[in-house]
Amino acid sequence: MARSRAFCLLALFEVALLVLSACGSAGAPPTAANQPSATGAASQAAATSAAVQATQGMTEASTSAAVQVTQGATEAATSTAVQATQGMTKVTTSAAAAGCNIKPPAQPQEVTFLGWPGWDVDTYAKWLDDCNSVNNIKVNVRTMDNSSAVEQMKLAFSSGSASPYAIVHQSNSSIQQNAYKGWLRPLNDLIDTYRSQYNLNDIAQTHWDAATFDGKILGIPMQSNTILLMYRSDLFEKHNLKAPTNYDEISTACKALKSEPGITVPFALDLSAGWAWATAFFEAIRSEGGDFFAQGGNAPAFNSPQGVAALTKLKQVVDACMGTQGLAMGYEQFQAALRNGSVAFIHTWADGGAAMVDPSKSQFPNVIKFAPAAAVEPGGKLAGSAWDDYWSIPASYKGDPDLVFQMIMQVASPERQKEAAKLGLVTRTSVASSSSLPYATAAVETISKGVGAYPKSPALNVMETALGNYLPLVGTGELSPKDALQKAEADYIKEAKTQGFLK
Repeated sequence: MARSRAFCLLALFEVALLVLSACGSAGAPPTAANQPSATGAASQAAATSAAVQATQGMTEASTSAAVQVTQGATEAATSTAVQATQGMTKVTTSAAAAGCNIKPPAQPQEVTFLGWPGWDVDTYAKWLDDCNSVNNIKVNVRTMDNSSAVEQMKLAFSSGSASPYAIVHQSNSSIQQNAYKGWLRPLNDLIDTYRSQYNLNDIAQTHWDAATFDGKILGIPMQSNTILLMYRSDLFEKHNLKAPTNYDEISTACKALKSEPGITVPFALDLSAGWAWATAFFEAIRSEGGDFFAQGGNAPAFNSPQGVAALTKLKQVVDACMGTQGLAMGYEQFQAALRNGSVAFIHTWADGGAAMVDPSKSQFPNVIKFAPAAAVEPGGKLAGSAWDDYWSIPASYKGDPDLVFQMIMQVASPERQKEAAKLGLVTRTSVASSSSLPYATAAVETISKGVGAYPKSPALNVMETALGNYLPLVGTGELSPKDALQKAEADYIKEAKTQGFLK
């Protein structure tokens, strides 16, 4: 077998030499981008040793010339050699590295990504892994659930040592926590350097603004997300229902759908944990015209008539639609339940929409439809927040940030985002505006008419913790909305003063 493989390689080189002989010296010399590096040439020589021995007169220069002359055939020959020669080292020039067209660093660089699963990371991480084919770059991709990933970042960044991570996945919430502690590297200089090369103006300013703190851009916007209604249109038609536009209509629809065979929970939104309650409450209070913080500071504003009204409406939806079983379901669980037919409609993240219409994942791909998030009250702002996910570089990373930035840009190129846009909402305007996703229209409407992004405050984590401690007790009936907000406010003020956020 090895002997026949060597003869195949020999034949390929002989064909190349015949072409070279016919063309004489008319061909242009190879460009620097097409020439193998010293390491690449050595690997190529090792991999084709049988062919080299069989063609002793063949010099390294003639090989290079033959490769250039046979341009299109070269890739096929190289691919054949790779498949035929076990243990062969890849030829890794910046031009040959498929999907990662960057110049190899002079010194070895290990680039570790830390994030959590999702359509974006599952997709983008595969393309980041392409950079393993570039000389002197080793890529590691580590994913875990959101809470664990955020905790790992906190432990790494607070240690005072060099960050083991070169790229960290960030949400609207986590980027704030890390921004105010100085744990992320400002990217303004790299964005200015590469703005034209990577067409960074194609990413809308609203995305950049959400990642900007005190003028410092701390993340590259990679994907967009918001809250939508997803519903079984066949059941809604059967019961003469329209997609709800407010929380009262959600409760009304639940009363009609409770008796539907196979439906265990008519409607669900994520209230499975303290953080989930804080997110849902933020959307509801903004929809009611209130907010978390008083304008221009860290003083709490959620214990207000708007806050009580918002929490009261959430409790009504829990009682009419969800019960104990629905309260225990996280968004991944009830998204799966909509796909398998045990839930009739849900208020959830837009990026779960692709699976709803995928016949390999959904039992109802032809009847699950999408609508903008519902407002709490008729005519109010839609109770769907706007989110971005970012890729950031830790301030304590000791490797080459320029190289890491270029690697991120390889993943976030227009071509790659066109592929990603088949699965979720992306951040490049030229791509997002032409999306064919069935939920794209509903998502755009929610973002444009919704409650916007989380407020920026160094005390946000303190507030989320305080709210998360008490709001779930409203769902179970252990506290009234008014009592829960009073207790959360007292806890927030005490801790905010301890941490210096309030005087």
